[in-house]
Amino acid sequence: MVPKALAVLTTEISRLPRCPPLARLDHLFGLRQLLGNDLAVVIHLIARLGEKYLFPHLLKQGDEATLIKEGKHILAAYTMQPAADYDYLEVAVHIATESSTGTNIEVCTTDDFTKDLDAMVYEIDQAKGIMKAAYPSDLFDRNVTDGRTMVVSFLTLAIGNNQGMGDVANLQMQDFHVPPRMLQLFDGPSKDISDMWRALGRSLVDDGYIAGTIIKPKLGLRPEPFVEAAYQFWLGGDFIKNDEPQGNQVFCPMKKVIPLVVDTMKRAQDEVGQAKLFSANITADDHYEMLARADCVLEAFGPDADKAGADPIEYAKEHKEFARAFESFPGDADKIFPGWREKLGVHKQGVRNS
Repeated sequence: MVPKALAVLTTEISRLPRCPPLARLDHLFGLRQLLGNDLAVVIHLIARLGEKYLFPHLLKQGDEATLIKEGKHILAAYTMQPAADYDYLEVAVHIATESSTGTNIEVCTTDDFTKDLDAMVYEIDQAKGIMKAAYPSDLFDRNVTDGRTMVVSFLTLAIGNNQGMGDVANLQMQDFHVPPRMLQLFDGPSKDISDMWRALGRSLVDDGYIAGTIIKPKLGLRPEPFVEAAYQFWLGGDFIKNDEPQGNQVFCPMKKVIPLVVDTMKRAQDEVGQAKLFSANITADDHYEMLARADCVLEAFGPDADKAGADPIEYAKEHKEFARAFESFPGDADKIFPGWREKLGVHKQGVRNS
């Protein structure tokens, strides 16, 4: 059956216009009537003919290892259920199209370069409701400032527009793979557990478990009960962080609770003879408000600012615009962060060493 169907499909594809691609896609699936409505045969034939006939949205099954080895695509695995009366393969290809270079209208501006950026469906298992897609790395947005890529761009494509498609009843990403070179371009956390070990006065290599907690209830505690709970934990634990909703509530304002946290942490440190950590939440809608909250925390912790989840000097080493704050207010910096000049390589007059 396959050779006969192959001849039919070859003939029909040769009649298709190069533009628009979605029209070619609709035409191809219309050929299922000619092919005996056998989905397995259609998949097989499209896999064989796709590259030759500019149908880049489907690779042969079992190609995942090659894609990972080549390292040029972000791979995403989804559970997918088509809407009623829609074909599984057709919807999978539509998802790949919508998630990359496709649009919701037919256009004739697509060229060969654009086709190379198409996302590709490289594996489907209709019985299990699984589809996998490969997104070329070049699809994703890069920072103007430093050329790094960003998580928001990945989310926009991989789980963005495809969530509103009328032919999809349910689509959920279950897993994804980012190639090593692409992973290096994400501006991920600049800190790791070794920084916490350092702040706790431990060795920077394999120096053990850090016991942490969030004070509960997450909302409703006034400053005094909050710091009392913190004190009790710090007698045995190491690290406390604000819960996400904890900020500057009227019953627990930051300017009152944070200084109490500092005093309580010092009391616990004196009692047990070990350093403690507190991670303060400064989240806000406006970045000026975030800076104001950070200033409140840094002012209260002073020289122990690294124990509040912040190490301004280390941050300033990598961010020149932040380092200028030290140089603009050297007197304040001398009081709050003794030794900052040596660590940042700045002369007494505020001139950076070459």
